[in-house]
Amino acid sequence: MTEKSLTGLLKKGEKMTISIDTGFIFSLRKENPIASEVWKRILGKKDNLIISVLILAEISRYYLRIGKPQEGKTVIESLKEVATIKDIDEELSLSAASLSYREEIPLVDSLILCTAKREKAKRFYTSDKKHFESASSHLRKQIKIVFV
Repeated sequence: MTEKSLTGLLKKGEKMTISIDTGFIFSLRKENPIASEVWKRILGKKDNLIISVLILAEISRYYLRIGKPQEGKTVIESLKEVATIKDIDEELSLSAASLSYREEIPLVDSLILCTAKREKAKRFYTSDKKHFESASSHLRKQIKIVFV
């Protein structure tokens, strides 16, 4: 998907609200071309990035596990500079539980996706085909899931 094809969907000057999961960050660090293009749009303030607070926890856990906690803190600080971070509340947690059950998506991934849906993100970027590839057509009408 090129930047031209992304902008063709929007009115001139309109920003798209997007969301990502943790795998997007790892794809970006591996220089995935789609992730890189999306990140450039975020840095250029062409798109608004909304993320779940759970992404920060997953990133922190990963970098603690590989023995690089300072690198994890750097990644988190970079995200905090460009993203609006959303907390989890009762309504979101119950919605995610239902989605997790219905779509057979792990609960944490459902919480992250429900955050994107609630914030009216147009696209959700993920590297996790295993969990999101089988999402129902009903869910896909609500938010476009893009694999990176």
